[in-house]
Amino acid sequence: MNWHRPQDGFGLYSHSFARASELLVNHMVDKRQDLDTVIYPALFCFVHFLELRLKNVLLQTFKLGQTSLKTVPRTHNLVHLWRDTCKALKETFPNTEYDSVSKLLDSEISELSKFGVASEQFRFPQDTKGSPTLSGLERVNVKNLQTAITD
Repeated sequence: MNWHRPQDGFGLYSHSFARASELLVNHMVDKRQDLDTVIYPALFCFVHFLELRLKNVLLQTFKLGQTSLKTVPRTHNLVHLWRDTCKALKETFPNTEYDSVSKLLDSEISELSKFGVASEQFRFPQDTKGSPTLSGLERVNVKNLQTAITD
């Protein structure tokens, strides 16, 4: 292992969690094994990747100095992070159109947020109040997840 500490903020970490999620989902699709057990870490890695990627985008906009936001929020809430990222991107690049990317991520973040706004829903069977974290989720379409991860 060529261990090193990343100098680019959240970039290497986000890539690492994206890759882990991709490997886990590809294993489930290709081997048709471990579907009921590997799905939890695969989803956790995917959600964590999204969180870290949004935080990395925020860091990059801060370096350009064109946004009113100055710190990365200390939250795991994808909805809040996405809102702040959209604001920072629009302030930093005001003449750029984000509709297609925004709609895609709005949809993915909305879908994931149905079961909680942080990544705890895929790490624990109950939240901090003792309520089930994935009530209402009966199935996960692994092929759709694979497409979301690789797109």
